Amino acid sequence: MYMAQTFCHSVIAFIIVDRAMTLWNITNPLSRQRFQMMVVLLPVFSFPLYQLINPGRGSISFRLESLFDVNRWLNLELWGTIPLGVFFLAIIFRVFA
Repeated sequence: MYMAQTFCHSVIAFIIVDRAMTLWNITNPLSRQRFQMMVVLLPVFSFPLYQLINPGRGSISFRLESLFDVNRWLNLELWGTIPLGVFFLAIIFRVFA
């Protein structure tokens, strides 16, 4: 669960940082590198920070009420047979293999 949420947060952080660098016309390589490091570091620390702020995040009742729960998205079945989590794992294994 932690890895899936970190991946989702990384994608969102990448989109925001990339758009911000484009809009603000940041061309300095050092500044661009600092912003891109945020894409790596923020998602790693955001999930434990969210857990610290709201310890009930791991409970079943919180998961049942949340709309953007990663577990719900990963259990969606594509074409009625294959869970989306299988494609997520395939992407991770492909990237790290």
